[in-house]
Amino acid sequence: MVVKNVSESRGPIEFQMSSPLLIAIDPLVLDGISAELQALPPSKLAATPEMIRALHGPMKLGIHRIEDFIPGKYRIANDDLEPVNGDQEDVGVFDIDTGTLILVDLAYLAGLARILTWERYDDALQSDDDSCWLSVVEELGGPFFGLLCGDISTLFKGDGSYRIRSGAPYRSA
Repeated sequence: MVVKNVSESRGPIEFQMSSPLLIAIDPLVLDGISAELQALPPSKLAATPEMIRALHGPMKLGIHRIEDFIPGKYRIANDDLEPVNGDQEDVGVFDIDTGTLILVDLAYLAGLARILTWERYDDALQSDDDSCWLSVVEELGGPFFGLLCGDISTLFKGDGSYRIRSGAPYRSA
C-alpha cells in the first residue's frame, strides 16, 4: 500500500479532514509542544483553536480555515504554499525550520502529537518503506494528517515563513 499523505517529491499529498481547521506545523514544534497539546481538553481546543499559537515558543504554527468545507479527502502540493514575511501576525502564517511541514486536522492534533514523537518521525524518514507512516495512520484512526517536504524548485522551498494559499487545500474525489 502506498501512503498518499506523505510526499516524497514535489507531487501533491492527500489527507482526510473532519473539521474545517487545518494546522500547519513544523515537526520540531509539534514535538516541542506535544505534552501541552495532549493536556488540552479537546472541547476547549475546538472552541478556541487560536490558543495553540501561544504554546509554540519562537516558531509560529498556522491555523488555516478551509473555505466551503465539506468533510472528506483533500489535496495540497508545495506550490499551494506561499512564502511570506515572518513578522506577520496573520494566524495562518507558520515557520519551518526542518524543511518539512506537517498539516493536521485540528480534531486530530493532540492524537498526532502523542503518536508522532520525534524519534518515530526520524525512524519514518529513514525507513525504506511506508510501514512507519502506515502505523501512524492506523493509530490515529485514518490519514488525518499530511507531510510536505520542501523543494527548491517549488514555492515551498523548506525553511522560512509561509501560509497556505486561499482556496487550498482542494477537495479530492
